[in-house]
Amino acid sequence: MKHLFTILTVFMSFILNAQTIVTLEDINVAQDSSLNGSNANGSFQSTNAIFPNTYNAMFDFSSGWVISSKRDTVTSGFTNAYSAKAGSGFNGSPNYAVNFDNNTIRFTGRVQLEGFYATNNTYAYNSMRDGDQFAKRFGGETGNDPDYFRLNIFKYLNGVRSADSVIFYLADYRFVNKSQDYIIKNWTWVNLSTLGEADSLLFTFASSDVGEFGINTPTYFCLDNLTTRPLVTDVNDLAESLNFKIFPNPTSDWLQISWKGNENGVAQLFDLKGRLIKNERINNENTRIDLKLLLKGIYLLKININNQFFTQKIVKQ
Repeated sequence: MKHLFTILTVFMSFILNAQTIVTLEDINVAQDSSLNGSNANGSFQSTNAIFPNTYNAMFDFSSGWVISSKRDTVTSGFTNAYSAKAGSGFNGSPNYAVNFDNNTIRFTGRVQLEGFYATNNTYAYNSMRDGDQFAKRFGGETGNDPDYFRLNIFKYLNGVRSADSVIFYLADYRFVNKSQDYIIKNWTWVNLSTLGEADSLLFTFASSDVGEFGINTPTYFCLDNLTTRPLVTDVNDLAESLNFKIFPNPTSDWLQISWKGNENGVAQLFDLKGRLIKNERINNENTRIDLKLLLKGIYLLKININNQFFTQKIVKQ
């Protein structure tokens, strides 16, 4: 029993400090297509991140985030705005997010920022490489123009925008040695850990190619595997503040979860080897978790509601 208690204690600490990775694979996107917000939901949510979207039905155009699985790395122009130049999501995964113009990501609670993977979309990449009717070819005719296309990332916390930002160059032609000039086409890690805690992010663009109406370079980029860590103070905060209950336990078929309030949350069930068995969104209208197909044994349940946490040992009979 003492040995089991030690395992549970160490493993509980591991779970609470584990990374939360927004892979976007929990959003249903048909193969080689995109979700542009035409369903009028106004946003997409994946794990603990909310991606705002504004859809214009008259022009069939989205401002903000689009969730995509498109793989066209060749076709130039605006009609191919939702394809990643990398040809897929990070590490060959199907889904990723595409952002147009300055926009935000909101978290369901305060988080410790880690980072994300970024790349250009095919439209922006080909425009910078070749030039088009609106934007110049980077480097100019001689290849010596000191062009750049930059992403600026700010955090918000309690409504206040950070003075500091993380800068990531989607393209950079400012090198003395021109062989070092580049346009990003592979998924590249952007480290946000220096920004610390946040409840939302703001993305803005800067470019050397600016005209009468602003930036000429297509202001798009692609994002995948947004990574954060939960802020943990007391793992039983949730139980105390929301009168949180999980029953029956032990159980053979299902768990019922109840609490006071209308907040939505996430329930994650782990086995004692640290493997995630279930990952389900929960609310007071749908709080039953089916365990009938699980093997008998001991599991750990982690509940997250607005970054308040509760953990409990679950016995499956």
